[in-house]
Amino acid sequence: MKKITTGIILVLTICMIASCGKSATKDSYVEGTDFQYQYLDSFASLNKQAKGKKASYFVIGSYIYQLDEKAGLLTPLCNKSNCLHDKEKDEKRMEECNAYISEDAGIAYMDGYIYTVMLKCSENDICDTLYKISEDGATKEKVYQWNGQVVDNWCVHRNVCYFVEHTYNADGQEFYKVKKLQLGGMGKKKPKIIYEPETNITVFAMGALSAYGNHLYINVDGAKTKDVKKVAKKDWAKKSYNKTFQYDLKKNTISEIRVPQQSETEQVSTITFWQNKLLIHVMDCEKLHQYDAKSNVYTADLDGKNVTVLLKDMPAYREYSSDGTYLYISDCAEALDRIYSDPKYQYNMDHDIKKKYDFTVKIDVYDKKMKRVDQMESPIKSFPTELPYGIGERMYVLETDKSGNGVSLAYWDKKKLGSYHGKEYTFTKLLEQTYSVHDQQQLQEESGEE
Repeated sequence: MKKITTGIILVLTICMIASCGKSATKDSYVEGTDFQYQYLDSFASLNKQAKGKKASYFVIGSYIYQLDEKAGLLTPLCNKSNCLHDKEKDEKRMEECNAYISEDAGIAYMDGYIYTVMLKCSENDICDTLYKISEDGATKEKVYQWNGQVVDNWCVHRNVCYFVEHTYNADGQEFYKVKKLQLGGMGKKKPKIIYEPETNITVFAMGALSAYGNHLYINVDGAKTKDVKKVAKKDWAKKSYNKTFQYDLKKNTISEIRVPQQSETEQVSTITFWQNKLLIHVMDCEKLHQYDAKSNVYTADLDGKNVTVLLKDMPAYREYSSDGTYLYISDCAEALDRIYSDPKYQYNMDHDIKKKYDFTVKIDVYDKKMKRVDQMESPIKSFPTELPYGIGERMYVLETDKSGNGVSLAYWDKKKLGSYHGKEYTFTKLLEQTYSVHDQQQLQEESGEE
């Protein structure tokens, strides 16, 4: 009987391992383990929202907050009873809060943890540190610390952290590499290089890391070193080096994402994940600020092969976003370019430009059969932006009040798609103002609530 029981346990264990292995190698999106592309932001290079099994998570200032939709509470991701969380004023004690992160840091959810890279400064050095926080806020663990290297961009995907390492030599020369760090398991981990630019390329920026299935995507912006001065003299349409690469996680190979007959002035502007394929948007640099210019939008396998035209002669200045269920095409890129290319425009941190510009971002929404299900206008009028549409039936938007002490949280219900017909979609306020756990309890005590 004991042998039979042992055999059954062994078989079940093997089945579980095989099941996990199949999930880890599946060349499509796997919820809970994969990079959450649905929260990609057109402005931020790092995701500011994430969704786990227990809650949705948001970055507000220097803290991670968790949303309890049923209770209508937005609280710091820390369950320490003796912690003041976002109300703490002592800098040393701030860092002891599990919800505390670097200002402007990004977050990512994977397998029950929220990951973040924090910039930590000491008297002798500046170093970035990767942390993981349990999704109930009970623990905060240091996973890896960089010394002397700057992490420009990062993402976690299928138990691996991919990051852009940015270093300088004694002469101030810059170097960029993309590396991977295995997460979990025993022993000290050492990052491995998976991509570095050719030696004849001067890199201006590298990043925009994203992942889907068994593939990582890397954007490189720069120029051949011999052409840097020509690029600076505005001859960059032909001389700039802006490429998107695909790293195959299984084959450990790198290839460039290109479309058929791509000219020397055309660049892959953005890639979007749509129906387990790549959606590739190409921009012709010689047609900048030409808002009547047209371009094709392509679809391809995740490795960039088998490229075909999906949408022909689309307006060139368009943003493409996906939440896995719908494809959103907006003219946000055109509105932004009109503003930034205006010599009279001066950037204002409050985006208070309503008197100078009149614009309304319009969005076309398509279903999986590429049938347009609706057309709508964005309710955000202060500044053109493409918000992340997120996972599920709700798209969330956060707004900090002018005092910086409170936050309003609203959502757009995607179930209303099909009812706008060109009109403005609206947000529903979920929370007018939120407080820390400490203040929530204090307010309830003062009001006599239990």
